[in-house]
Amino acid sequence: MKGKIKAIIIAAMLLAILLIEPLYLKIVIAQEYVTSAPDDTSGVWLFSAGTTIPAGAPTCPIIERAVFYGLFDYIGDSPEEVYAFGWGPSEPTPGQEDKTLAKVIQGLSAIDDFGYLADANDDTANFDTGKGGYFLGGFDPATSQVIISDGVKATGVLGPSGATSLEEAEEAINGYEIFIFEDAELSGMIVTLSNSKGLSITFSIADLQVNPPTLYGADDTMIAIDLDNMKGFDGTFIDTIRIQDDGITSPSTYGDTTLEIDAIAVRKPVKRRCPVVFFTDPSTIGNITFGGVTYTNGQSDTFPYGTSGSAYANSPEGWVFDHWITVGNVQVSSTTVNPTTFNITCGGNLTAVFKQIVCRVVFYTAPSTIGNITFKGDTYTNGQSDTFPYGTSGLAYANAPTGWAFDHWITMGNVQVSNTTANPTTFTIKCGGNLTALFKQVQCLVKFYTDPCSVGNITFKGVTYTCGQSDTFPYGTSGLATANAPAGWVFDHWVTVGNVEVSSTTSNPTTFTIRCGGELTAVFIQRGTGDFGTIGYWKHVFYVWKTGKGTFKEYIEAILEDYLERINATSTVFSENYTLTMNSAYDLLWNHDSSMRTRALKQCLASWLNWADGATTMTQMVDTNYDGIPDMTFGDAMEIVEDILRDSNSSWEDLEYAKNICDSINNM
Repeated sequence: MKGKIKAIIIAAMLLAILLIEPLYLKIVIAQEYVTSAPDDTSGVWLFSAGTTIPAGAPTCPIIERAVFYGLFDYIGDSPEEVYAFGWGPSEPTPGQEDKTLAKVIQGLSAIDDFGYLADANDDTANFDTGKGGYFLGGFDPATSQVIISDGVKATGVLGPSGATSLEEAEEAINGYEIFIFEDAELSGMIVTLSNSKGLSITFSIADLQVNPPTLYGADDTMIAIDLDNMKGFDGTFIDTIRIQDDGITSPSTYGDTTLEIDAIAVRKPVKRRCPVVFFTDPSTIGNITFGGVTYTNGQSDTFPYGTSGSAYANSPEGWVFDHWITVGNVQVSSTTVNPTTFNITCGGNLTAVFKQIVCRVVFYTAPSTIGNITFKGDTYTNGQSDTFPYGTSGLAYANAPTGWAFDHWITMGNVQVSNTTANPTTFTIKCGGNLTALFKQVQCLVKFYTDPCSVGNITFKGVTYTCGQSDTFPYGTSGLATANAPAGWVFDHWVTVGNVEVSSTTSNPTTFTIRCGGELTAVFIQRGTGDFGTIGYWKHVFYVWKTGKGTFKEYIEAILEDYLERINATSTVFSENYTLTMNSAYDLLWNHDSSMRTRALKQCLASWLNWADGATTMTQMVDTNYDGIPDMTFGDAMEIVEDILRDSNSSWEDLEYAKNICDSINNM
């Protein structure tokens, strides 16, 4: 094989470059450009290590500066980057093929001697395939790094030489992405560039010297590839390179015809792995699955340039996907489709935006006109509706009007209550449905009594009740109650206890209204004899009581006290203005004050005593104008009289009128 200067010489030269670099940067060096020989494949150019002067100037210094500034990344310098290799019969010297992985890696680990004169003993500075042999490799698949175009179209020129900074060194090789350094006379080869997405570009290079044989025997060749100029490159990436000796004998007289690769290099800026950050909005909702991995908000990963696949927005219960947002060099096929095709052409963000499901709930009451429901601060009557976010939960209150009570809840659809009989209950919405509050009318227990208990009965709502009987009625029940007196007895008045009421305590029938439990008593008295006593009559009765002298119709004290108690309970004058006792009644009847008010008050007391004694009832007709013809009920007459007596501004004539009404009654 045609070798080069040994590795130790190269190391010494590199060390020398490092040592003289500060000086090198300050020396003005003549800068040169070198023009290539274009291949018949667009985007492929061939550069010779040597031109017209020894040591391959100016191509070698340009590459030397690129190596010095670390602009290259070598492919095949680790086991992971060698997918396969092969060797064939050597021509013309057998037994020199690199047949182990270690030898392949050693040969491709650096640009050891590009551009330097041959040294027959240097057989490790390249990968020798032998006739028909090949190399197949790429960047470590575990890192998912790929080669992308730099977006600059090369012109087939390198330079200028003599770069004094990393930027100048980068500029000198700008536009080219892939470099194949062939050691010794250019051997014919077949190159295939491909990727995992199915892209494949193959071209061949014939056995030749870039420059015709020169005085100095320049031999090494660099194949520079620009993806931007290459027909068939689809703008994605390259992740695999295959180089094979074409097996054709070279016409060269140097005798070195099989493929010897000094290095396969890629400019570092075009070696890419793309960082992507995944977001969700809201940040605590959902996640994104891409490439079999699920990412929550803020998580990131790196991907090969050109990675593409389905991205899934995974929404939790109660939420739905709304749309995608991309930032940077990533794209989706549709912003509103889930899943969508997600394309990565380098770093960027992918955000899945979710929206909460909104549920419509209709509120009902039964009966429909009764009550309402309060939920989340709003009150809904029968048939009203509202919308709520999925998962809304809170206390629902069934509000019953007076006389009604909550009975139970009914739900329909995707809504639930924690307890169908509790009020309030926890109401949870997991999408549309109905909530109904059922109410029942309050039932009231009413007991009916008569006084005396053995006398008469009461009829209400078509049913007749005797003393002590009871019944239940819906709250608010109202109707006429009739006190039915037997022969010899007359109705006197009503007495109510509890949450029941009558429109009039002295009317029969009366309107009886039930607002829950209570008692209704009809008081009866024996029908009067028809004998009315004048004021003189009653003065005599109380005189006998007061003095104990004589007897008069056996009016014992207990009877008179009962009369006075009944009068106090029925009369407004004698309950509010003049409370009757045995002594106060005596004093009033025997009062010698001749004022018209006192005279009227005395006659009024005598009339009430006649009523208590059974001479009349509240509903019995009486004579109020001395003509002997009953003209109004006793109850109506006494109402007129008492209105006058209770008014402190009543005139003398009004008081006389009141006195005469009672006097006429008392003299019946």
